[in-house]
Amino acid sequence: SEYFKVVVSNKYNINNEKIEISPSGGVSKEKFYYIKDKKSLRDKYNINCNLFVIGYVGRIDVGKGWDIFLRSLKVLVDDNKMEGKIALIVGSGAQIHDFKILITELGLSEYIIHLDILPQHELKNIYNIIDVFCFPTIRDGESLGLVALESMMCGVPVIGSNVGALPEYIIENETGKLIEKANYIDLSNKILEMYNEINDNNTNRLEYAKKCIEISNKYESKKVNDKICNVIINRTELL
Repeated sequence: SEYFKVVVSNKYNINNEKIEISPSGGVSKEKFYYIKDKKSLRDKYNINCNLFVIGYVGRIDVGKGWDIFLRSLKVLVDDNKMEGKIALIVGSGAQIHDFKILITELGLSEYIIHLDILPQHELKNIYNIIDVFCFPTIRDGESLGLVALESMMCGVPVIGSNVGALPEYIIENETGKLIEKANYIDLSNKILEMYNEINDNNTNRLEYAKKCIEISNKYESKKVNDKICNVIINRTELL
């Protein structure tokens, strides 16, 4: 990312012109893509088609913001704003025990569907079920964030922390919304904003999907790999 380019340049005192960016191999459009038939997908995972699905996909680990996500749901529950909504969480990790305890402590069990780690061919289904993807990482040095780009490739807007590389592709009110790091109240507010914008408004939903796919295509694997190969070839020829 451009963000990480600056980090490397400053830390090692390297001229920016000597640094090329390659976004982690990119995102495969063969593996992640928009699926129009949402009903069949929801039927497959027993999720009501009328529910607004708030998604989180990622490791249940330090710095990933899973606890921020859960606490934002608690705010919605306490404010009686979870009616017609469900949270779909996919992932596991070193803090899975703490994760399950916090769900119980916050009284969120009836509002959450939790699935373990899934292979990529299933993840595309999950992204297409989700209405809005939440990426509340608290890592200042988030160098890219592939899960957010994967969801965007499937046409899903992202609510993410305003840290690291995220503002490079989360464009306010076009591909999603940015929140203050570690601010679960801000996250709950942005979830409601997104709900009000796209629920029962197919035009807004499709505009978000179109822009998400457009921006995420800049990170498409073939483009990324072709670019870095050309950079290596061109620089080798200059030696």
